[in-house]
Amino acid sequence: RVRGNRAAAFSKIQNHDGAVNDSKDALKLDPNYSKAYARMGFAYLNMNQFKDAEEAYAAACRLDPGNQNYKDNLDAVREKINAGPTNPLAAGPGGMAGMPGMPPGMPNLAGMDFSQILNNPAFMN
Repeated sequence: RVRGNRAAAFSKIQNHDGAVNDSKDALKLDPNYSKAYARMGFAYLNMNQFKDAEEAYAAACRLDPGNQNYKDNLDAVREKINAGPTNPLAAGPGGMAGMPGMPPGMPNLAGMDFSQILNNPAFMN
């Protein structure tokens, strides 16, 4: 359960890769640990890996069918999946959606007009 708790701590500090890894480690020790699946689902959701999040939350629901939070989170992920793809440049603070490994604080490039930059001969040299 230590790995599961550390996974929650990793998510709290936006280290979602660490949360996924610790959740997987926790599940190796206890494959019936529903909370590890839920924490993995949360991490995947925050990395915009919706299919992986759906699988993790579905596993959490199978193991703990009475947990309403797991059901609500699974429904929320499925809504995101059904909404279709989003603009990967439209991520808010903390980086770009769908681009794991981007450091926090990267600027939001959505809506920027790059044509002026690309048409500038000084830039192209």
